[in-house]
Amino acid sequence: MVWLRRYWPYLTIALAPLLVLWRGVFLGQALGPFDQIRQMAPWNGPKQGQPWDVLQADGVLQFYPWRDLVFESWRNGQVPFWNPYELAGTPLLANSQSGALYPPHILMGVLHVPTAYAIVLLAWFHLAIAGLGTYFLARQIGASRLGGAVSGLSFSLSAFMVAWTGLPSVTTTVAWIPWLLAFIIQAFAPDQKRPSTFLGISMSAALMILAGHLQFVAYGFFAAFLLLLWLMLSEATGSKAKGWQRTALLAFASLGIGGLIAAPQLLPVLEFSTFSHRRNQPSEEGYLGYQASAIQPFEMVGIMHPNLVGSPSEPVKAIESAQPLSSYWPEYIKRGANFAEGAIGLGPLVIGLLLLARRRFDVRRWGGIALVGLLAFLLATGTAVGRLLYFAIPGWSSTGSPGRISVLFVLVMCVLAGVAATQDKEPEPTEKWRLYVPIAGMTILAIVSIYSLMFAMGDLTPLGPLNSDIFAAILKSATGNPKALAAMSTLLAAIAIGYWLKQERKAGWVLVLAAFTSFLLSVPQVLCWSPAPDLAIEGPPHDRVAMMNESWDIWFAVKATAPPNTAAISRIHELGGYDSLVHRDTVKMLKDIDGQDPPPPANGNMMFVKPTADLQRLAAAGVSQVWTQTPTGIKKTVLEGQGRAYTPDGKADILHEDAGQIKLQANGPGWLVLKDRNMPGWFVKVDGKQATLTGDLWREVELTPGEHVVEMNYVAPGYPTGLGAAALGWLLVIGAALAAKRNGNRPSATDEPG
Repeated sequence: MVWLRRYWPYLTIALAPLLVLWRGVFLGQALGPFDQIRQMAPWNGPKQGQPWDVLQADGVLQFYPWRDLVFESWRNGQVPFWNPYELAGTPLLANSQSGALYPPHILMGVLHVPTAYAIVLLAWFHLAIAGLGTYFLARQIGASRLGGAVSGLSFSLSAFMVAWTGLPSVTTTVAWIPWLLAFIIQAFAPDQKRPSTFLGISMSAALMILAGHLQFVAYGFFAAFLLLLWLMLSEATGSKAKGWQRTALLAFASLGIGGLIAAPQLLPVLEFSTFSHRRNQPSEEGYLGYQASAIQPFEMVGIMHPNLVGSPSEPVKAIESAQPLSSYWPEYIKRGANFAEGAIGLGPLVIGLLLLARRRFDVRRWGGIALVGLLAFLLATGTAVGRLLYFAIPGWSSTGSPGRISVLFVLVMCVLAGVAATQDKEPEPTEKWRLYVPIAGMTILAIVSIYSLMFAMGDLTPLGPLNSDIFAAILKSATGNPKALAAMSTLLAAIAIGYWLKQERKAGWVLVLAAFTSFLLSVPQVLCWSPAPDLAIEGPPHDRVAMMNESWDIWFAVKATAPPNTAAISRIHELGGYDSLVHRDTVKMLKDIDGQDPPPPANGNMMFVKPTADLQRLAAAGVSQVWTQTPTGIKKTVLEGQGRAYTPDGKADILHEDAGQIKLQANGPGWLVLKDRNMPGWFVKVDGKQATLTGDLWREVELTPGEHVVEMNYVAPGYPTGLGAAALGWLLVIGAALAAKRNGNRPSATDEPG
């Protein structure tokens, strides 16, 4: 079949994510540890045999509610500006990780796809997009179709991409980075001076920003600028340096156009970030804490075989405890360690192929990509290079773990492995023995990786309640089977590479098969699946409740009254909450109510109503019910107060509310007070006429005598300006598209498919 031979790389890469997501695609299971959450109050489900993974729990506590609200808004034809259910109201669009304006999210909402299934479909789509983009990137620097397929499969099935799939804002953002880098390289190719290439830069940048995780957006632009500078330097010093200044200018302009297109979401995020509770100034103390979360030397054993660091989803069966202990052993010696945060693993096939690249290294062609990977590795591992970014780039000090930038290292290594798997001139018979050096090299690396733990055990000091004997038992149990799997995957990768070389590089199918095998044997199954996302809670439709929680734990599932943000799934208004950006005045209000800092030590973005809370201040914050735990269930205590909305005449009725509007009926004269957070962007109409909205913490409007209908609407600050910027961006895109059509878009030697 001609079409299959022509398009097999795309089909293979597109279908590969089913190895990760088949439970959701075919069995309808939900992606995320819903069962882990359901064991808490108020559901009181059965205890789980699977260890607690605090990072994967965010897939339920953050991303599921955010996606659910965004999809619902677009289903109703509304822009998802506001989340009224958490933190006494908080911006939704200005929370970048909600991806409120991201086109695939809009599509899922408009098509009425159920939230749990939409999350699975989007995960499939973005893993495929990441793999295809990596294929395209590898092709741009000289990989064959086989090499590109190996690159795409290795990256989309890498430990990093698999581990972050349950936290979708990461994979949705990262998926566009290889496309951005590929279009930049294509722009500098001699036969690629076409407007469509610069359109690709613009659209990749725009989609990357709209996807929502700004830390990974920063990584994407970091890689793009670094690559651009390298290409400019290469062109300027090359023997045929003509027109590179124009190309570079167009490339930078294309990145700017991408920013313009994404401005309706980006500008509100930047506006709201000025009020963030996490906003800080770089300091030496902060830098030391930042670097402490970098990837440590003992985590390096996972580069060759990701499963050698254990799996957060596998319990240690050799140890009895009230809750199962995770076999991911780095979390017991590094505070805040998580498999996803340190997922730097490549697998034996990628490393074996990289060792082939020693034969020919075209610095001009590969150098820019290789430099991106090198600097990413230095930043991820906490070297002094990170100090420059931390203190020099505004906002960098507020980002998460530096280990996350290892995604660029993994991407680059997968790309270079694909280039190494490319057919080139065969060596002379007397030199053929050198091709087998990689097999010996990867075997030695495997042995070093497998047994390095034995020599490191004496230097590893466990954290928390674990003593050295328990930790030694965890380490022994956690690395037992993985050692065998590591040895097996190394052997199979060596056989595959050896057979491929012996066949004079004609048996390319064996490398593709080895890529799948490497994933199955080297990457732990870290994702959590649940039969159904049933976390419904019964509660008052418009009144506000306070759910008293006290602790949160990295190692164990705590007995929470109701984990933060689960109330939003049932559309219950909660005073606490969990968000990536929280207004500093909201944090101050909760601190005054609790009499202490509202976040637990384990997570600074969770805002709890704690047992020390002052009940009178809770009532003054519009809380009508306080939920607490008892041995028999949840106790709901009604507070005496005026409620969430009132006037001097009594309680006001809430007629309707959604993601950008609330409509009330109230009697005057006097002030209507709505105990919802007042932030820039809210405006009010009384009986259809514009009125003045006042109030620092809450929303207030003065009413004349009689019955009134009060309508409060919210438009995120920066959104109208962003629409104007996006209109300009789209005009530039359309103009470039017309220019591309007028020029005929002649195909070139590197066009796909080929």
